[in-house]
Amino acid sequence: MKCDAVSKPVAKRWYLVDLVLFGGFAAAYAGFWGVNSLTSYLDGSSNGGHWLLGLLVFGGLGILLVVWFCALLVRMLTGWLVHIRSWRRLVLLCLLTLIGLAAWVGAPFTDLWPPGYVAFTHGFRRHVQTNSDLGEIRGWLITLDPNLCTGRYIDLYTGNDFKPHWPDTVAWPAAVTRFDPHYVQLMNAGTDQRKIRLTWGGALGHWGVEIGPEDMTIPPTQPRRKMRHPNGDVYYERGEYRLPIAPGAYVWHRIE
Repeated sequence: MKCDAVSKPVAKRWYLVDLVLFGGFAAAYAGFWGVNSLTSYLDGSSNGGHWLLGLLVFGGLGILLVVWFCALLVRMLTGWLVHIRSWRRLVLLCLLTLIGLAAWVGAPFTDLWPPGYVAFTHGFRRHVQTNSDLGEIRGWLITLDPNLCTGRYIDLYTGNDFKPHWPDTVAWPAAVTRFDPHYVQLMNAGTDQRKIRLTWGGALGHWGVEIGPEDMTIPPTQPRRKMRHPNGDVYYERGEYRLPIAPGAYVWHRIE
């Protein structure tokens, strides 16, 4: 009798385990994306130097969340069958729970949650603001021959020795070379005005900084656009996320 008296209240509260499991998963999942935003910001503030940290966090915590999610499904298929006698109530509860989980899991992949490049670009802006000498770069830009500012992409890592090869046709200042970009473009920005665009990245994405005269207009962010080819095929035009760092200078990240 004493055993029944003890076990009966526990049986009535069997759902407490589910509240802890599902509530904990919802909180952990939100924290997972929060941590990834933080690691993206740190990666940007080091100009891509902490990419491995972000990969480890995303992979490690992601695996734990997948295991947790599978445990929830097992709990629904086993524990609920024991405690919920009505099949109609069981099916309805399972459907509502699965819809709620799907909506929560899918939320970060919609516009409700900022994409990873947003946090990265904010961190990269801090990196540029801390390490750039805009005055020196602009003073050097004025001295450039406008005939050299064609906008051509200059790949600085064309060799196999993993060392930058700066073209000797231009006297590159230390204010530019110390950034160690992957690509550089020199462009005209109006009468007797020049601008420079530095680019980093590879297969996983590209980002960079553009510096011109102080009165240069900073274009707004250009979202990725759905386009239609004359032959009828649909394709997406790349966008570009932009953040100003000073008058006439901004950082950007490509939106694939």
